[in-house]
Amino acid sequence: MISPESRSGRPEPAGERSRRAAAPLLVIVGGRDALLDSQETRRRLERTVPHATVRFLPETGHLLREQSLPILGFLRVSEEGGHHA
Repeated sequence: MISPESRSGRPEPAGERSRRAAAPLLVIVGGRDALLDSQETRRRLERTVPHATVRFLPETGHLLREQSLPILGFLRVSEEGGHHA
């Protein structure tokens, strides 16, 4: 997965920017995503971005429906300065 151009003007792996992010990070990945290798994405994020919370939905594709409550809960904990599981 490649992020938009980095400051250098060259594409950079999306994990590189995520790793440097200081803010809590929530990533929701659909296990049946036809656009990316969701298992590899999950493994890479868990390995390289320790402050990321990865929510893996094994029966979901690329379109992630009904995720408002998990997102709001994540934001609420972040706003309160709590830790994510």
